[in-house]
Amino acid sequence: MKGKGYHIREVARLFGLHPDTLRYYEEQGLLRPQRGENGYRLYSIQDICDLSVIRELRQLEMPVEEISQYMVRRTVSGTLELLRREQSLIDLQMAQLRRLRRDVEKRADALEQGAQAPLGQLEIQQLPPRRCYCLKGKMIKESEIDLHLQRLEKEHEELLRSIDSRLLGAVLDSGAMERQIYDRFSAVLILGENARDGNWWLPEGEYACVRYGGSYEKTWQVMPRLLGELEKMGRQPEGPALELYLVDIYDTDQEEEFRTEIQVRLKPLERKEDDRC
Repeated sequence: MKGKGYHIREVARLFGLHPDTLRYYEEQGLLRPQRGENGYRLYSIQDICDLSVIRELRQLEMPVEEISQYMVRRTVSGTLELLRREQSLIDLQMAQLRRLRRDVEKRADALEQGAQAPLGQLEIQQLPPRRCYCLKGKMIKESEIDLHLQRLEKEHEELLRSIDSRLLGAVLDSGAMERQIYDRFSAVLILGENARDGNWWLPEGEYACVRYGGSYEKTWQVMPRLLGELEKMGRQPEGPALELYLVDIYDTDQEEEFRTEIQVRLKPLERKEDDRC
């Protein structure tokens, strides 16, 4: 302390703030330091107490305007009202943190399952209808998928915040598939457990699923084998195939750790005459 108060750098260091932050609080009328004979700001003990209150409220993300209104004239009733407001803000932040923790846990579980998923095994799964966010394009190239996914996230930014365990994917272009071209796509997707406001549905039904590791270019190898296996089983695909990214560039920069799942919806089996009631 120098003379009758603390200098700005001392106060800034005491509270772990930049001096410009203290100047900003002064501009907003939250602090009113005196000036010494040399014109330097001098912060009193009252200013120190005020700054403790300001920092506490700012940590709760209370707007500066509200803090300013409170700091103009403080009373016991006003402080009680402010404390109740703080309690509400703390409750809100705790709820947000709990939700964020659940989301992180689900993402960790999904990533672990994706990384450990068996590779190369053809599985037939009965999947429910899945709501998702979709951005359609015209013959999207493999190299353009990330860009389109970024556009999709930007387009639905607010709604996507409520999605748990999001899964990114793309829809192979049907026309290109007929020509045995497997790196052209007609849409990109974001799926999630609670994507209730999604703008598209993936239909329910039986899906042939197979996973592979490494470069996305392996879809060229996986798709012909998958379709060949289905032909041997007497099953036919219905609609375009899906390419879902269980572990991708957002999770690792090691290409050998990538995990991709191909899903092909199957036409229902024709029931034999004897099976009908």
